Amino acid sequence: FIRSSPSSSGEDSILRCVLGGINQARKNITMCMGHCNIPLCVSNALADATERGVEVNVLTNSLYSCDLRNGQKDLFESLQAMLRIAPKINLFVTAIKGTTKPPFLHSKYVVVDGIWSATGSWNMWTRSAFYEMEAEIFVESKEFAQGLLKKFQDEKELYTIPVKSAD
Repeated sequence: FIRSSPSSSGEDSILRCVLGGINQARKNITMCMGHCNIPLCVSNALADATERGVEVNVLTNSLYSCDLRNGQKDLFESLQAMLRIAPKINLFVTAIKGTTKPPFLHSKYVVVDGIWSATGSWNMWTRSAFYEMEAEIFVESKEFAQGLLKKFQDEKELYTIPVKSAD
């Protein structure tokens, strides 16, 4: 368990731990972030992972489900930058399918190699480092990871579409 406290230095201990997990990945990384503004260091780490042959899947909100309208420009620009830096990432965003509007995805988790997981209140954005107190648990458990992977797969199938490029 790690608790981060906002500070003027912007130190984000949770981000450092998540980056450690991404850097250790050998097979796959699955990430769902309801609110995010993907930092450059994460995009670079994910690019390095895909170059090592790691499959990376990311799921997030879109205009159709995000409840924070003022942060959407930052979200979209960070996703574009991530795909430019790491074009092999599989990105899925919420979409209207038929007449069904997707729910707001509030989940925040990362699963690495089907065994290591990070989940909690932490949103992957700079605001967490400077303004918000966050709490995250890091779990090494195949069973726990499988539950999050099932959640990802279910939400991906029901509410998202793939984004093919930064364009």
